[in-house]
Amino acid sequence: MQQKGKSGSSDLDNDLLSNEHGHGHGGPEETTFDVDIDDPGTGTGTGSSKATRTFKFGRSKTKRQLSGEEDILTIGDFTGGCDFTGGCMFMDCGAQSQSQAQTQTQSQKVEPPMRNPGKARRKEIRSINAVAIPWMFQSIISEGSSIVTLMMISNLMSLRDLLAYSNVWFMIYLAFVINDAWYHALYRHVNISAALDTADGYTAAGRYIKIGMIGNIIIAIPLSVVGVLCMPLILEKMGYDESIAEISQYYTIVAVLNNVFDTTTGIADCVLDIDGHAKWGAIFDFWDTIFSTVATYFFIVYASPSLLELGILHFGLSILSTIIYFKMTGRKGWFEKYRAGMSTRTSSLNHGQIWKLVKMALPLTAEAIIGNIEYAVFTVFAASQGAAYAAAWILLSYVWSMIGIVPDTFSSAASCHVQRLISYEEVDLAKMVSKRSVYIATYISIICSTLMWIFRNKFIGCLTGGDGDLGGILLEVIPYICLCYPLMTVGGAASELNDALHLYKKVMVTMAIVTVIIMVPIGYVLTYIYEHNIEGLVCAQCIGYTAAGVINIVFFINADWEKAVVKAHGISDAGTDSTNDNSSVYRITHLEWSELSKEARHLVEVIGYDEHIWNSGVQFEIDRRKLSRKQKTAVSRLQSLNILTLQ
Repeated sequence: MQQKGKSGSSDLDNDLLSNEHGHGHGGPEETTFDVDIDDPGTGTGTGSSKATRTFKFGRSKTKRQLSGEEDILTIGDFTGGCDFTGGCMFMDCGAQSQSQAQTQTQSQKVEPPMRNPGKARRKEIRSINAVAIPWMFQSIISEGSSIVTLMMISNLMSLRDLLAYSNVWFMIYLAFVINDAWYHALYRHVNISAALDTADGYTAAGRYIKIGMIGNIIIAIPLSVVGVLCMPLILEKMGYDESIAEISQYYTIVAVLNNVFDTTTGIADCVLDIDGHAKWGAIFDFWDTIFSTVATYFFIVYASPSLLELGILHFGLSILSTIIYFKMTGRKGWFEKYRAGMSTRTSSLNHGQIWKLVKMALPLTAEAIIGNIEYAVFTVFAASQGAAYAAAWILLSYVWSMIGIVPDTFSSAASCHVQRLISYEEVDLAKMVSKRSVYIATYISIICSTLMWIFRNKFIGCLTGGDGDLGGILLEVIPYICLCYPLMTVGGAASELNDALHLYKKVMVTMAIVTVIIMVPIGYVLTYIYEHNIEGLVCAQCIGYTAAGVINIVFFINADWEKAVVKAHGISDAGTDSTNDNSSVYRITHLEWSELSKEARHLVEVIGYDEHIWNSGVQFEIDRRKLSRKQKTAVSRLQSLNILTLQ
């Protein structure tokens, strides 16, 4: 498969040439295989004094041992003579002198075309947009649906129902942050495994999905029980009366069931975005949201339901939507590639995959918990000022979401794409795309902040149902958010990219230090000493997140990209069968070079063939443990094309 940004001669050739001139990357990597050469007289590869010759393909010159004679050649570019008189498998040079062979080959050399960095970068940004735009659309729809539902509850039901609904989902968000971190880690593992574009890669991805779904349920059950039992007590501690606490307890039961169902089925859904079906998913979500919103409106208007009955309606609509969704995608066959991995018996799941997933999920979970501890502590600070301020603080989360939904989604899409480039070993291109994505995310954030500032009165009025007290409190803090969010976006984008570079442990430690040393102390001082309202808490958040962003930028600038490549390989290799790592004999087809497709030619060049070697019909043994990432991918892809067959 041709990698992004590559054209012309094979990557292996380029590496060999650069090593020949002293510009190779790291130490030589060699792939050893034995070649059986047909005897010119008998046509067989046995019984000849020159029957077996050993070739070492890698990022160093190739060495041949020929009956005590040694020739040096570079794969794809023959640079040495040939002293034996038998039929030469590389070129018909039996009657040529060494100098003639060199002259002929030098005239055949084709320099690889220079890559256009700007063009390659724009191509990758378009690839990011292909995912980011549907994600943005889906996020806007989801967030917009939540806000519209809030507006309908506040205007058509009651303020008590509004407070119970918003607080329940806010607490579910805080409690289920572990599931979010689990999904975050899972998506990255599935993304890297599927990037192989091989049967092994898709099987590994399918196993990751099954592990993710089981893990999500295991995590969600105890959190759901705790949420149902503790929700009334939490709301009473925040200053709400018993009627709101009672409403919330029954509604929490339905809400947590809905949340567990959505998060578990959403794990299987992630592969569609990875496989390029994000646009279809966005369209489906749009119509699903329209139907759900219209159904909610008519249900509230004509049935005058309680909050519990409204929750049951939403849960039923979610189940119906999921059934239709998987029915449609199943007919399209989009999950077939992952079926083998997803159907793996639970007892047979790869322990290496489980460990790598948990290893990434733990620091991401710690980071998320630390961030939510800060928000939970600030909720307590806000509640100490009165129930109105506590309610305003909860509703303020929707303001943050509306400003950050587009730039944050773009940053997430850029991070996932950069991770794929890293898995392809396209380090230079990944660096260019990363830097450009930070700029784009910042520009988007400036636009979104400006729009929120312009339309703040209308937005807050609709959100609070015209409540003057809540609206006044929220309008006081919006200028701080609009001013600081672009600065926070720079650091947030760097944080996402650091996750792609497997620096999530550093990000977690940074967030912990900033929360404990900067945000919480500043929030406490501004609230209890200087007696500011939630303006002081927002200021503390802006200062803390900006400081964390600066540290993340430093980590990003000094990141070890080659180490990230190695870690990406480890993730995908954990899901492959151990038998695939042994030395295996492959047989090439009888197709001539001219009969190969452009993709197939590129792939066979990656593993060391050129036209002359290919047409000679060389058969070889490959030690997959010594192959580079690109060579492994090429071998697997050639197998799927039935050009290489395993003996």
